[in-house]
Amino acid sequence: MAKFHLLFGYAVNKKMHLGTLEISEGIYTWTYSDDYLNHKVNPYFYEVPGLPRGQIHTADSLFWFFQDRIPPRSRKDWLERMGLDKYDELEVLRRGGLRLRADAYELVEDDS
Repeated sequence: MAKFHLLFGYAVNKKMHLGTLEISEGIYTWTYSDDYLNHKVNPYFYEVPGLPRGQIHTADSLFWFFQDRIPPRSRKDWLERMGLDKYDELEVLRRGGLRLRADAYELVEDDS
């Protein structure tokens, strides 16, 4: 099983834990964090697109929000940069962390 926390940076050195992505035996589960659900009015904290609040989401493939943020299988140059010999979605998530220059999302693996 793998467990990741999705963080959103909303100010200098401030991040909110939006929720948790768990992967177990080919099943992906997304759950919003209590920190996010109980956050007071702040327009910068939005739902993860395609994953409405108030539900636990499960699927047999990676949710499109996350899939859209990792390099596609065809990008061999990214695999080399990550030190991978072959495409492995879980390893790409671990090594890439979903970081894009254009936004403030970050995926961090749970070490516990």
